[in-house]
Amino acid sequence: TLLKPVPPGAHISTDQSTMYFVNPRGGTSPTQNLTISNTGTSILTITSGAITLGGTNASSFKLVNKPTGTTSLSPGQTFVLQVQFVPSSSVTPGLLTASISIASNDLNNSNITVNLRALATTGTGGTNEPSGQRIFNLFQIPDVTGSPNPASNAMPYPPNTPNDELQIKQFVKAGTGP
Repeated sequence: TLLKPVPPGAHISTDQSTMYFVNPRGGTSPTQNLTISNTGTSILTITSGAITLGGTNASSFKLVNKPTGTTSLSPGQTFVLQVQFVPSSSVTPGLLTASISIASNDLNNSNITVNLRALATTGTGGTNEPSGQRIFNLFQIPDVTGSPNPASNAMPYPPNTPNDELQIKQFVKAGTGP
C-alpha cells in the first residue's frame, strides 16, 4: 500500500459539502451537525466572524453554536457546528438555498463553502406534503415527475409529458418468499 504524505500546515475539511433540510414554514428543523476537521500537521485557526451564512435565503438558516471567538483546532481535532433551517411563516413554500463559508489559515484552501438546500413546506400530512418534483429538486435529482404543478402533491394519471415516469400497472411477486 502506498501512503501519501500529509503536506505540512493546517488543512480544513468538512464531513459534508451540502446539507439538506425539510421543514414547515414558521418552524425550526431538527439540528444537523457539520463537522469541521483539521487534517493537517499544525494548528488550524478559524478567527472570530470567519464562519458566515450567505446566499439568497441565508436568513432562513441558523448557526446554533457559532463560535464568538477564535477557534483553534490541533491536528486531528474537530469542531461540530450545529445548523438549523428556520423558515419564516411568510416565506414562499419551495426550495431555499444558502451557504456556510468558513475562512481559516489553511494555505491551500483558506475559504471552504458548504451548500445549504432546504424545502419549506406548508405543513405536515396530506396536501401539505411536498410534491415529488420538489423533493427531486431539493436533492438535485434530474428527473421530471410529470406533475403539472410542482407546488401541488397531486399527481395526475397518466402523468403529463414530457416526464421521466415509468407507468407500471401491476407488480408481480417473483417467487415464494415473503
